[in-house]
Amino acid sequence: MNWIKYDTIEKIPTGLWDKIGKHNPCLSYEFMSIVEELHPNDRFCYAILYKHNKVIGIGFYYVFNILPSIFNRISLGKILMTGTFETYGRHFWYDDVLIKEDEFFESFWQLIRAENVLAFIIRDFVTNEFVSNPFFAKEDFVHISPYSISWITIPNGCSNLDEYLYLSLTKKHRNTYKRIIKERQNQNTSFEIDYEFDRHLKRLYALYLNVNKNAKEFKSSPIPQIFFSRLKRHFGNNCFCILMREEDQIIGFVLIIQNENIVIPFLMGIDYEYRAFHVWHNLTIESIRYAIDNNKKEIDLGLTNFELKKRLGAAKIEINMLARFKNTFINRYFKSALSKLI
Repeated sequence: MNWIKYDTIEKIPTGLWDKIGKHNPCLSYEFMSIVEELHPNDRFCYAILYKHNKVIGIGFYYVFNILPSIFNRISLGKILMTGTFETYGRHFWYDDVLIKEDEFFESFWQLIRAENVLAFIIRDFVTNEFVSNPFFAKEDFVHISPYSISWITIPNGCSNLDEYLYLSLTKKHRNTYKRIIKERQNQNTSFEIDYEFDRHLKRLYALYLNVNKNAKEFKSSPIPQIFFSRLKRHFGNNCFCILMREEDQIIGFVLIIQNENIVIPFLMGIDYEYRAFHVWHNLTIESIRYAIDNNKKEIDLGLTNFELKKRLGAAKIEINMLARFKNTFINRYFKSALSKLI
């Protein structure tokens, strides 16, 4: 077996990344291309595992520095993880007919352990029934589960929002959301789907920064404004915004990425001067309405605010990771601190 490494997704053999990203628009070839553009100072690696000239596995890793950029050349703050801050999910694949799971990870570990980094984070195993492969215990990895996602499955036979509220919500929460919807009549609010959201980009980006600044569960640096335009360029009409207006003023938006089965409300922006208008709740309701009206089966509501999303019928799914420091001594005594690196 041998690995061949590529430093950009554009160089890997055509179609191979579909084994990982075909069913998840936020892990797709197009999305990973955009993520690369956002991080020109970091390193991306797409590794293809061959056996007798046949592809039997794919591994991905991303190397970044948690220290200021002036320290970019030293390993002291470098972290290697099999994912990025803009993506989650399984960034690897192996042919389980031709190679066993522990063999794949053992081979991948031999590949990445040569990297000059402080720590390794193997992510993401998205499940509530995670069982770690014994290989990771043997190599003294620690299990961490710092985040979870909120996931909505549209019930079979559900044809409109009213049916969804009845089938998926408790009576208490159903009445709350019916009241929020009814209040729109007195608030002069309206909603629209905007496929040409570039024309409102200055306003939308300011609203997004509001949300990013107020984030508590998952803190991250703001995504640059150019990200919006690049999403539109790569995804076309599979990327759009639902806008919430009070008369002519945009007071909130949710940016949607979709494929044939799934709707992902990827980013949200809110004008917090309009708290009484329940902007987050209304935009999430409209995301659910859109999914139902367009025969989508799943809605990925992302990493934060599960308690709010649970009231709208979401289930929690844990994001499991395995991590270790490269140095054996440091790992033995300080591996409990690894969850703070992401």
